[in-house]
Amino acid sequence: MAGVTDHALRTSDLTLISAGCLIPCSPRALSVVQAEAPPGMLLSKFKQLLESGGMSAADVAFYFVHWLTDLAGAEGAPLAGAEKFVVKFPHAVLNSYEPAAKAHRLCHGSTTPCVLTKHRLLCCACRFIRSFPIVQQLATLTETELMERFLVEWWPDSLGPQPIGCEAVALMRLVVQVQSPTAQPKVVEAFHSLSDDDRATLATEMAITGIDGQTYTASPTKGGPAFLVYYSPAFLRQSASNALAGLRVLAGVYRAARELYPLSDDHCGCVIVHIDQLKAEGNIESLCATAGIGNLWMLVRKGEREAVAERYALFDNVSLTPPDEPHHVLRIDKSLLAAAVTSIC
Repeated sequence: MAGVTDHALRTSDLTLISAGCLIPCSPRALSVVQAEAPPGMLLSKFKQLLESGGMSAADVAFYFVHWLTDLAGAEGAPLAGAEKFVVKFPHAVLNSYEPAAKAHRLCHGSTTPCVLTKHRLLCCACRFIRSFPIVQQLATLTETELMERFLVEWWPDSLGPQPIGCEAVALMRLVVQVQSPTAQPKVVEAFHSLSDDDRATLATEMAITGIDGQTYTASPTKGGPAFLVYYSPAFLRQSASNALAGLRVLAGVYRAARELYPLSDDHCGCVIVHIDQLKAEGNIESLCATAGIGNLWMLVRKGEREAVAERYALFDNVSLTPPDEPHHVLRIDKSLLAAAVTSIC
């Protein structure tokens, strides 16, 4: 097990669901998943392992506890056996536990940000362990059933009743992605302020499972491929100052992806849509301010399972040479920052 752990930390050849449960996955998949991946990409390979190996729910829980204790005790000093977690664990993974760290601060009356201390480590471990009962149900539930149960159980009470109808899954996934209790109500309000077209796009695309024959109970949507918009949680958190604009951009990305990968009842699976370049522009105001002034954003198809949002620049009135691959222009400019509910893309 120690060898597997070391390999994971070196290569990121693993996916962690929500609070950090280990699931074997492709190296191109996300290191930390925060409801940004459809259940097909997130859970199918692990489900196959369960079915092929005859594992039980208890075996799943034992596997995760074994991994946790093995990792914590891999290097006994310094930091009381937590060096592997505190020093060598990828920062992006630890950052994904921020809601638990915030809960710790509330419990202990501290207003200062948590640092990588034993207290924060305890918060992370508690949230990790809290996820065991959810993930071990994969032994008896389908991938989509498990994902839907997770979304329902993690819906914050502070936001009122759990959403229902065709928009429910999209709204629950967006709330999980933004993480912050202060940002979550802003995203809910912004979602309901979107144009009908943008809201329908998010509701439809975020409810596609990527698994043949499986749909969410709350928002049944058939067809594929499903889209994993890589870095969408980080992008949305950066857009907290204007959540409406952030959701408009995200809806435009999903819409462009569907133009490049048409919906088909016979085409399941998942396409990874990279938006790290959009995220790298900074907050949503910066992104919209710099776009449109000699800059053009396109979603470019890179193959059967991958697309990338890329920026193209115009200099000295030279005509833009479009990429050789199929592509779709993303409408990103200052108009997205407007408060009016209109269709932008």
